[in-house]
Amino acid sequence: RFSETILPEDAKAKQLAMLVKSTAKGEAPQEPPQEEATDQKVALATAFQRLAQSYCDQGNYADAQQVYERILVNRMNELGPNHPELTVDLTNLAGVLCAQGKFNQAEPFMRRTVSILENVPNVHPLKLADALGMLGEIYFRQDKYFDSEDPLLKALQLRQDFLGENHPDVADSLSSYAKLLRKTNRQPQAEKLYAQAQEILAKRNDESSVPS
Repeated sequence: RFSETILPEDAKAKQLAMLVKSTAKGEAPQEPPQEEATDQKVALATAFQRLAQSYCDQGNYADAQQVYERILVNRMNELGPNHPELTVDLTNLAGVLCAQGKFNQAEPFMRRTVSILENVPNVHPLKLADALGMLGEIYFRQDKYFDSEDPLLKALQLRQDFLGENHPDVADSLSSYAKLLRKTNRQPQAEKLYAQAQEILAKRNDESSVPS
């Protein structure tokens, strides 16, 4: 199925697609030289990424999910289960599941992403903050408010420490955490954080409107 949709303009990907087809028919493909095999693997991975993104752009999230699942399996076989590069593939799959409202299915992929990143030495704080923020939102969308609080708060603190108190991304984190506080009947705290977020955005709008 996937070999039929690989982009034809990518010659190496097309070549590898023919190998996939021949294998499916029970034929024994000729093993290419090591360097060529590596190039083919990269080309096929790129083709699958393009295919998945194309499905997403069309709103065809079910087919995008299947492609992202295949990408993740291939990458896990290639890199092992704990490689930091897997976090991109895990997040892509979680994202397309969220787009379909499958938050319970997306949750374990984002929990795995956070777990890997938290054990990477010198991980970029914003990469970890993004993963924590997405995990917190996934919990929130399932009404798991207790589980949602820790990742949302950690994401906020990481962004404040790295970006400063007045960055728009900090305002987004403040709003997300305030939304949780409101849902858990902590209205005074929630309103305070909402006000902080609005102040940051208003200040940024004022600065962008000043002629240079």
